[in-house]
Amino acid sequence: QALVRSSSAQLPVAGFLRGVGRLAMSAPAGRASLGQHDVVRPTRRSIGEGMNSVDVVAAGTPRDSPDDLLHLEDFNEEDLLRALWTRYRRKEIYTWVGSVLVSVNPYSDIGAFREDVAMRYASKTPPQAPHLFATVSAALADPGNRHALLITGESGAGKTEATRAVLSFLAMRHTATNNYIRDRLLQSTPVLEAFGNANTRQNANSSRFGKFIEVHLSAEDEVLGATLQPYMLEASRVAGDLPPGERTYHIFDLVKEALQLLAGGIFPCG
Repeated sequence: QALVRSSSAQLPVAGFLRGVGRLAMSAPAGRASLGQHDVVRPTRRSIGEGMNSVDVVAAGTPRDSPDDLLHLEDFNEEDLLRALWTRYRRKEIYTWVGSVLVSVNPYSDIGAFREDVAMRYASKTPPQAPHLFATVSAALADPGNRHALLITGESGAGKTEATRAVLSFLAMRHTATNNYIRDRLLQSTPVLEAFGNANTRQNANSSRFGKFIEVHLSAEDEVLGATLQPYMLEASRVAGDLPPGERTYHIFDLVKEALQLLAGGIFPCG
């Protein structure tokens, strides 16, 4: 997943990556070309290549795995991956690389999005430790009234969970936020996922479309509403043969199950 913050929401994606912003990234192994940037994306497999357990233990000091990897004495690919892997083993899944926030998917609930954590980052003096919520707070603290977060990454990188967390964080930052608006904002996510997410070989709830979510805030950061524009929906998942392990969008499976229940004489309450 990648989040970029900028004081101008009208720049193209490449402009975000070249301009001032925070980029948070998490994805399976490999290297992604984003605009003019190559971003290394570590996983257990890629980090383990070329090093053994002794290397990882030796790199376990704060000096070799700081909150900001620009503080490494030697900034190269091997040291970067080793530091990320060392932090990952300590359950520190977020790491700054200058203005970039790297996030390695833990594939388990480590409490990163707990309410007390969100409250600390929503305060007037949020922690400086690397975190997804720190990226959102930093974007909102920038001058101007238009800011942007770009969430991207390969399947299984944690994009969907990051989007949910960002929306929840924005909704809870102001106690005066209308409950109706907040609930509509948060409860719309699973409905959209039913129409745009599918079961793949890598991910049981993989987003197969892009979405642009615009959240409208008052001068006091109260959520007033939101609009969403989907794009790049995979039409091949609706019509055509799918390879083994790939399924169509969740909504079609849900409709099929509902019809089977109705055919069996089982009707919903009410």
